[in-house]
Amino acid sequence: MTTSRYPSPYRRDPTAHFRPVPSPTPAEAADGAIAGSRTTPAGARLPRPRFQARRGRSQSPWRQSKAARHDATPPPVRWIHAHRYTARLVKATLQVGQCAEVTVTVTEDMCPAFDEVVVHPVYSTWSMAHHMELAARKVLAPHLEDEEEGIGAHLSIDHLAPAPIGHVIRVQAEAVQVDKDGVICEVTAWDGDRLLGRGRQVQRVLPKSVLQRIIQRASRHSSHAETSEHD
Repeated sequence: MTTSRYPSPYRRDPTAHFRPVPSPTPAEAADGAIAGSRTTPAGARLPRPRFQARRGRSQSPWRQSKAARHDATPPPVRWIHAHRYTARLVKATLQVGQCAEVTVTVTEDMCPAFDEVVVHPVYSTWSMAHHMELAARKVLAPHLEDEEEGIGAHLSIDHLAPAPIGHVIRVQAEAVQVDKDGVICEVTAWDGDRLLGRGRQVQRVLPKSVLQRIIQRASRHSSHAETSEHD
């Protein structure tokens, strides 16, 4: 015979356990609720406090940590997210699946160089990153209003194969997620039918006035830091 830890009324009606429990009226609560009990003398059930253990059971470390996380002060938001607007910024014309492409021929100035010395005569990772940013920008740019501007928030790349000088590279970007304030693109680089690299690029849309305030704030912070160093 299968037993249940719920009282018999819940076994007769399985959905009863999931029904919201009404809070007692002030009169019922003042009528003398039993300490540690969830039932008043009038028969009303008291709601269990959040993360409180059931009677006769101790809180597990997991529940204790969950309660601590719930009561903790939330972490500070990123600077871009701090300026989000409730109104939708990205136009509805920008849809998932829209693509853009950049085509370039590998030249010597696109090769990896350190201290002005070219170390490999091939397409560099930073050139690939630059062209992936350009392709992703071409996805977003036609959908920006005059008072809006896009700003890069993330770029990750896996560089999979080299491309020598003189080869023609196609860099493609495809919108895979459109949010109310930005777009996420999957970006790929090709040498013919050979995949050179792939990655993900994120852009956020801000009003130009907000972006200008952010830049001015960063400039003031930089000037203050330089003054402090000289002092």
